[in-house]
This record gives sequence, structure tokens and C-alpha cells, in this order.
Amino acid sequence: MQSAEPTAGVDLLSRLSNALLSTTVDDRSAAIRTAAAAVAEYAGASRVLVHETVVGGGPDETYEWTRPGEPSDAGAPPGTVLPLMFQGSQVGTLILQHPREAQSLPDAVLGAAAQVIAAGLAGARAIGQAAAAEQRARAMLDDIGAVVVRVGPDGRVTFVNQAWTTLTGIAFHDIVGKDAMHHVHPDDRILAAQHMAALIGGSAESREVRFLARDGDPRWMEVKGRALFDGGGAVAGFAGILHDVTERRGAELQARDARGRAEHAQAVAERANQAKSDFLSRMSHELRTPLNAIVGFSELLECSDLEPDDAECVTQIVRAGRHLLDLVTEALDVNRIESGQLPVRLASIPVGEVVADCAALLRPAAAERRLTIRHLRAGQPDARVWADPQRLKQALLNVFSNAVKYSHPGGTVTVDCYPLDLETPFGRESDGGWLRIAVTDTGIGIPADRLDDVFLPFERIGAERTEVEGTGLGLALTRSLVEAMSGQIRVHSVQGVGTTFQIDLPAAAPVPDQPVPAS
Repeated sequence: MQSAEPTAGVDLLSRLSNALLSTTVDDRSAAIRTAAAAVAEYAGASRVLVHETVVGGGPDETYEWTRPGEPSDAGAPPGTVLPLMFQGSQVGTLILQHPREAQSLPDAVLGAAAQVIAAGLAGARAIGQAAAAEQRARAMLDDIGAVVVRVGPDGRVTFVNQAWTTLTGIAFHDIVGKDAMHHVHPDDRILAAQHMAALIGGSAESREVRFLARDGDPRWMEVKGRALFDGGGAVAGFAGILHDVTERRGAELQARDARGRAEHAQAVAERANQAKSDFLSRMSHELRTPLNAIVGFSELLECSDLEPDDAECVTQIVRAGRHLLDLVTEALDVNRIESGQLPVRLASIPVGEVVADCAALLRPAAAERRLTIRHLRAGQPDARVWADPQRLKQALLNVFSNAVKYSHPGGTVTVDCYPLDLETPFGRESDGGWLRIAVTDTGIGIPADRLDDVFLPFERIGAERTEVEGTGLGLALTRSLVEAMSGQIRVHSVQGVGTTFQIDLPAAAPVPDQPVPAS
């Protein structure tokens, strides 16, 4: 074979360049075979093989071109073997098989052709590796639940991951290439623009912005990003992560609405409570005036010389009038406590003196019913509690009165007062410990399923089995008074045996003995 003309070599290199250097991953096999055919035509070879060395081990890839009509003879001896070198590394081998007669080939052209083929192989390999790396990176980003977004320097979206489509229903191709503000809610675009400006200034603050989904519904996104800069310091774009916070914002909105409704209901309740307080105050004054007159004139009639039947009627009028006065007073006290208008002044007071005063006041009523009042552990005259003297006396009188009224005739009312040592009632703490006042009667008792009802206003449990009079407010008032003094009251009862009320109050330190003045 005669040496080819120079133009043939130029044409060969041009064809190789067009076939290999602009190839893509998908058509690299066809491009290599096209290159092999061009070399075979130039060199007059009957068969050309391109062996590509696989990086990392494994069998080499082989691309073959055989002249039409020629048998594919893998065992034929190669006429020329050229290494395919790229940047100092061998990426493959070019093998040309010739007709049996000797051929003379221009080495310079074939050497240049080998370099072009080597560059094509290396380029295609690099493109394939880059594509594989990009595919792996995209797969990793698509596995992230948050939206990953990239915006170019022109403000247009260049990348979003699969989470964007999952959350909004908007496909990748429907957002890439569009302005970053395109899917932002119109009312939030100024906020989003301010956020991007802040990112350029170095801010790392996140913002919550609404984006419009495919169906037009807003999706709240917490946007956290950063500005990207090129080597010259110019803005090269933005990168950000968007977390969907729609459910959280919805919950916050519901909580805000619920809080608003609760505040409105509270305001209505407070107005109603104030109206109730005003009504009770006015009614108390309006009722007391005629009731005092009725009771007063009835008591004067009691002092008159009346027939027995008339005297009994007057007595009933007096009792009814006093009952109504007690009802008005207790109802007003309960209302004042609930509205915080009943003053409570705590002081260190000797509890034994208050208990003795209450027992003395009720001793006539106890004697009338042949009851015995017993004191246990009375040898602690220095026991003191933090309480309001007047309110404590009022609470104890209510408990004592109940014990006297509901005990069987000839029974016993027992009063006990003792410290609670290490016990902390109701989970409350007191620096000086606790003191318990227990009042036990021998009455009809309270059913176990009604114990929680004894402190409800107007509940008179067991009254239907007795002739005991009452307003049904005494124990409700007592609990309010005790709790206003930072104490607690509870009840234990056994039907047919009796009932015990326990009042626990914060203990106060004993008053130290005063020195005797020198004579």
C-alpha cells in the first residue's frame, strides 16, 4: 500500500474528532466503531479492534470493525498495535489487521489518530463517571424529605429534588428555568425577596414563606439558605433547604383560634361572674333589711304573753327568719371567696384557743342533744397555725355545728389536734410542717359514693333522713375558707358509725417564752 496523501490524514483526524470528541455516554459504542472504520479505511486494514482498559480491574471492553465481505478472523496476526495514551496513562490498545502482504503505513498519522481515539475514550469515561456521580447525588437528594433548591445568578431555579414534587405536585421541568418567585404566594414575595437580600449580606436567619402547590393551595415552607459567590466576589446564585411546616402552622392557627375563643369565653364568664356578684350584693342588702325587721318583731312577739299555739307560730317565724339570714350571709361569703373579694389575713395563732372557743359556743346545743364533747391530745397549748383567726373560727364552727347536728342523741363529738410529722398532705409543702384538726361525730355517716358531693353548694347529704335544718352552703364555704388559708379539708365516713372531717393547715413556730421582768 502506498503512503496516503496528506489530505487523507487530515480527513481521518477530522472524522475521528467529529465521531469521538463530541460523543455522549449513550452513543459511545457506535462512535468508537465509526472511528475504527475510519482508521481501517485510511490504513487499508481488513479488521480493526479497539481494546479499552477498564479502570479498577475486570475484563477490557473490545470494539470491533470488520470490512464487509471479509471473514472475522480473531486469530489473524495484527499488522499494527498502537497503545492509546491519555495524559501519561494507557487507556486502551488499537489493533489493525492487514492483508497478508506487507503494508507501509504513515506512523505520524496513525499516532495522531491513536491520540484522538484515546482522548475520546477518556472523555467518554469521564462523562460516564460524572453522569453516574450525578445520578448518585440526585438519588441521595431525592431521599431527603426536605426540599433542596438551587437558584442561579439570574434568579432562576436550576435544580430541585424530588421532595418538591412530592410536597407541591409540581414536576421538575415545571419549575427549573423559572423565576424563583414564580411559585411563591403573591402576598409573600416581598418577604422572600427581603430574605434573599439578607442572605447576600451574610444572614443565616430562616423565614417561613408560602408556596403555591399545583392545586393552588398554599404550602408553608421554612426557608434556610445561603448566597453563593464566584472567585471575584460576585453573586453566583443561592442554595437552600425548604422544610414543610404547613401542619405546624395549621396547628398554631388552631391553637391561636382556640386561645382566642377561650379568652372570649373567659371574658364572658368574668362579666357574668361580676354580674352575679353585683346581683348577690344588692340582693343581700335588699333581703337583710326586711328579714331583720321580721326577725326583730318576731323576737319581740316571743316576749309577749301569747297563747301556746300563737307562741309556737311566732317561734317558727323566728327560726325561719334566722335561717334565711344565715342563707343570705353564707351565699354572700361563698361568692366573695370565689371572686377574691373576701379578705384573708394570715397570722400565727394558737389553734387550741380557737378550738376551745368553738366548742364553748356549741356546748349548749350539744347539751340539748345530750352529746359529749371530748378533746384528745389537748396537752399541746403551744400548737400554732398560719391562719386568719376569724375565718378559721368560722370554718371550725361549720364543722363543729355539723357534727353536733348529725350525731345521734347521747353520742360523742371528738376533737383532735396533732402535728403531721413527716407526712405531707395532698402533695403540698410547708416549711414549718402541718397541723391537723380532726372533728369526729357519731352520726348517720355518708355513703362512700357521695363523699365528693359533701362540699358542693346546696348539697345536704342525708338530710332527708333527719329533721336537721341547714342551708347546704356550710361545707362549701368551709372548704373555700380553708383553701384560702393555704390549707386542705377532706372527709372520711362510715355509714351508721360516723364521720370525720380533717382540716390541715400550715404549722407556725411556737412563740418563745417571754422573760420575767426583774423586780
